[in-house]
Amino acid sequence: LLASGGVDRRVMFWDLECFEKVSSVAGGEPGVTGAVRCLAFSPAGECLFAGVQDALKVLGWEPGRTLDAVPLNWGRVADLAVTQNQLIGAAFTGNEVAVYVVDLK
Repeated sequence: LLASGGVDRRVMFWDLECFEKVSSVAGGEPGVTGAVRCLAFSPAGECLFAGVQDALKVLGWEPGRTLDAVPLNWGRVADLAVTQNQLIGAAFTGNEVAVYVVDLK
């Protein structure tokens, strides 16, 4: 499974065995704006984390849906990583850099 996201705030899920789109999740939750800037699958693969300008989204793909959207106001999120049951997000605004850690338990 491959996930892709972009400026249209849509995340698409692709099956790489048959090269077909599995599902998609449209942006547009109230209070959530901006392009999809980074994606990271959960360790067990049960969901996908998506970083957008002002929120962290938790997505599912069968069917495609938003499981949760957490407003964070973190500016320009640049990267997400999952390690040791924690989600780590890095963001920047101007000359400031911020690192966010979310406990996945």
